[in-house]
Amino acid sequence: KIPLYIIPLEDIKRNALWVSHVRSMVPPFDAVYTSNPLVIRLFDEAGIPVESPPMYQRESLSGTAIRQKCLMEATGKSISRKQRQRLLNLSAA
Repeated sequence: KIPLYIIPLEDIKRNALWVSHVRSMVPPFDAVYTSNPLVIRLFDEAGIPVESPPMYQRESLSGTAIRQKCLMEATGKSISRKQRQRLLNLSAA
């Protein structure tokens, strides 16, 4: 099983520092998966492979729903609506 990490990253609003910021905040990685054009460009310029997978059921699947499912599986239990919203807000930041 591949480890899954949800790591909230603050938007530092400094594109030139974004790749270094990500590297300093997450475990080592070999590639980045994103469909965000700016993120693609920043990591590509840093020489880090970027994969841009096709969107799957974009209309019905949202990042919030996916993060919620991951959080539920990671905790192995139900959490209160207030706790879940707090975690989702942090992971979306």
